[in-house]
Amino acid sequence: MLLLGAGGGARAADGPYYFIPVYNSGESEGTLEESYNVLLRMVSLAAERNYKLTLMFTPKYADYLSTSPVRMAELRYWKNAGHEIGAWHRGPAEAGWDGYTDLSGDALARARGTAKPPAAPVGGHKEYFAALQRLEFDIKTGCMQDKTDKEFLAAAPGYEVCPGKSAGGKKARLSAASPSGRVEIEASTRTFSRMNYGVYGAAFDSTPADFGSFYAWLRFLRDRDPAGLKSRTVSGIAENKLLPEKKEGTTLKVGKPPAKTVKQPADPPRLRPVAGVRQSIPGARTGGQPLQTGRLKPTRGFYSRFINFITVPAGRKVIIIQARPKNIPQTIPAKTSPLPPKK
Repeated sequence: MLLLGAGGGARAADGPYYFIPVYNSGESEGTLEESYNVLLRMVSLAAERNYKLTLMFTPKYADYLSTSPVRMAELRYWKNAGHEIGAWHRGPAEAGWDGYTDLSGDALARARGTAKPPAAPVGGHKEYFAALQRLEFDIKTGCMQDKTDKEFLAAAPGYEVCPGKSAGGKKARLSAASPSGRVEIEASTRTFSRMNYGVYGAAFDSTPADFGSFYAWLRFLRDRDPAGLKSRTVSGIAENKLLPEKKEGTTLKVGKPPAKTVKQPADPPRLRPVAGVRQSIPGARTGGQPLQTGRLKPTRGFYSRFINFITVPAGRKVIIIQARPKNIPQTIPAKTSPLPPKK
């Protein structure tokens, strides 16, 4: 394995190039709609800083988008803005098999881990790519999670972002970190901050659970690369030869956080709660206006009127107890009673 990028801290101008795959899937109308609403917000946030996304879709998601003129208009807007459309396939050996394979009979049963042949697949690789071509005719990037179907993998797109799970990606294979929580986000930011060159990838799902991590990652990138000058799609990374030469039989492993870190950045980003992720978002695009992201504000309690927090030069917090204002009566709340005297 070859890890791209090394060295001390880097500024935005001389830091690594980076790519952001976003995986989109859903089994029911409800989960597809929920994912799509999150995806709308993700694309809107990325547009604020000109960050390019590589949007990975399943055949079922392609059906969901292509059957709506409003959603297809939104998709065309995304493509015109420089985002890439990719293909995401989960083969019969995967728990979330998408139903497409060229295997049949006993071979399919072995892949599924069943004694009897399962139900007939939805289609083979031709039907799979026909479904995806409704979104993008020339698909260059794929995530082909398939260990058994060699015929399917032979037809895979040239650039692969799921190495280790498939044999696709004949031209280039990249991997990305999947920072799905505070610990992973902070580990990824430390790795990114130490890179003076190379390529870094961070992948997310268009789900409410992953939206907070995506938001935190873009806030980190805003400080490192506020204009999105080093943001690229997966095919943009490969076609512009931003990847170093690799030896035969190796994978370009991009941006996985190391087990141990040496240096902590001065101001690591922290996840912030974002309200209203599950709320409905209009299908039509926002006309270039960024979506507003809600913030939680602290609520002052009864005793907070008498307590202030200050920071002294040594960095320690000190609690200052102020005298009770004279205009506040010294009373006990109505629903409480004084403690009984000690016997």
